[in-house]
Amino acid sequence: MAENSSPQSSEPSSQSPSDGQPARSSSSEPQPTGIRAFLNWLAETKLYSKYKPRARKVKIASQMLIGLILGVLLLAKAIISIPNLLGYPFLAPFAGLNPLDMVAYALFFSSGIELAYMLFTAGPDETLDPLMMGLAAAILLGVSRVDFSKVQEGVTLLLAVSALAGLFVIKKYLYIAEEDEEE
Repeated sequence: MAENSSPQSSEPSSQSPSDGQPARSSSSEPQPTGIRAFLNWLAETKLYSKYKPRARKVKIASQMLIGLILGVLLLAKAIISIPNLLGYPFLAPFAGLNPLDMVAYALFFSSGIELAYMLFTAGPDETLDPLMMGLAAAILLGVSRVDFSKVQEGVTLLLAVSALAGLFVIKKYLYIAEEDEEE
């Protein structure tokens, strides 16, 4: 029979000379199970550093696709509006769309993608940009549908613009951004 050359022995540990208590070996401690084991595994695998570059590429590609679709739709709307202005109704429902509505909805989708990207980063430091983008989209949508006879809508837009200005101040003076390695 081959002799076991493992450094661990099956004999009980000797007593520690400093406190008189038996020394505990790392193999005798119970291993965590359940959710604690899963959380330990997550902490050791460094998933954020592994998936953040891929998520960033998907975010950029998705936002570029939204921008491309928006550009095509705005160009098509401009082309279709020419016959409508001359009195020849051509695709009247599409020509009647407000361009600010189209831009606002594109910004909503883009800020949703930014917020989803935030889930692939280690901390909540990515929240200011999507918040500012979403608030700007809401302001655009509000401006495109404002009824100037109602004071409440004007006050709401004024508060939204003030909140956006506050977010810009927070970003400029209170937010310390980490340097991107891939810029």
